[in-house]
Amino acid sequence: MDLGRAKEARDGRNPSNCHSTSSVAVADRPTGQCSPLGLLNTYSSRNLGDAAIITAIRKLSGVTDVRANITDEVPVQISGLSYSSDLSDCSRFISVGGDIFNNARPSFLTRNFASNVHRLRADAHRTIVFGQTIPTSCGWIGLPLLASALRRTKAVVVRDEESFDVLKSFDVKVELSHDAAFSLSPTELGIQSAEQLFAKQGLTAENTVLLSVRSFDSIYPHDQEKFQRSMTELSSRLLDRGHQVAVMIQSDVNDRDSDRTIAKQLQQATPRLKLIDFLDDGDIANPVETLLGALAIAKSVVAVRYHAAVLRMAGGRQPYHLFYSRKGRELHKRHSLTGGALDDFDPSQAVSDIEGLSDRDFRPAPLRQNVESSFAHAFEQLA
Repeated sequence: MDLGRAKEARDGRNPSNCHSTSSVAVADRPTGQCSPLGLLNTYSSRNLGDAAIITAIRKLSGVTDVRANITDEVPVQISGLSYSSDLSDCSRFISVGGDIFNNARPSFLTRNFASNVHRLRADAHRTIVFGQTIPTSCGWIGLPLLASALRRTKAVVVRDEESFDVLKSFDVKVELSHDAAFSLSPTELGIQSAEQLFAKQGLTAENTVLLSVRSFDSIYPHDQEKFQRSMTELSSRLLDRGHQVAVMIQSDVNDRDSDRTIAKQLQQATPRLKLIDFLDDGDIANPVETLLGALAIAKSVVAVRYHAAVLRMAGGRQPYHLFYSRKGRELHKRHSLTGGALDDFDPSQAVSDIEGLSDRDFRPAPLRQNVESSFAHAFEQLA
């Protein structure tokens, strides 16, 4: 983990509102390029995977006035980002990455899916799409409708090969890169904050296995009770072998997308299990930085949530990865990760692999460079 290089890269960016990482000179930009940058199709800041994507895009763009229509009651604060329902002052837009175009009822069009496609189509001529996955739930009439909107945009960059192939088959001009969060690096402040968070729970990072959890629904189907039993068994086995174990609160958006209920159920079943809350701990100034720091310094990470794996890798370490969707399957295959499909997870067989990954490094620099290059090229199309 090269913290010095990460800090240099972070601090070396020009803070000018007109600056970007592209090769287009500021003086060559047309009038209006210094206006606020709008983020389209945002989900929630209280899912720290999405917050990490937004943080990465804000940094990659170099724009200090970025606006997003996010209506969280208690939003996560992100440097350079303001929450506004009015994006009319923005002259250019980025449709953020993630599984934004999920359609919970694939045989129909949900209101949320139709709204996201409509919003993208309305400003397509001044929008780039970066870091998307086209989820399997986006089928039937939804996929051709989305593809039609994407063909109108200035650039489309996806983070997985399956999405790349799907969009190619619909004649979308598309490029393949990685998740935007791979451009992030651990910071000294983030690591210090993470160490304090571990200490508050009586933990030391070098002895702690972090467990990522999530709830499941019609978009991400899985047997919730089976998952809880498996994670309970895994926690007990790891604790019995002398490890400290903590379950993470990485997302707490609503009843459908919250780690809080499952985390508390696991803690009730295994009282020795600790709980680390990255969202509602008042001492955390920057939850994304703290999460990245914690994932970088923990002994091992069992990554169920996609961005628990991505940020562990961005921090230079290997996760034990359990996937449940297209994005996770692609990440697993593309980087030959240890673990497998969540449906096939056997806790009794996993412990030795999790222990073996405690000293396994990951080299994020090529991915970071690819994301930066892909973003710069796409962002140029808005000049």
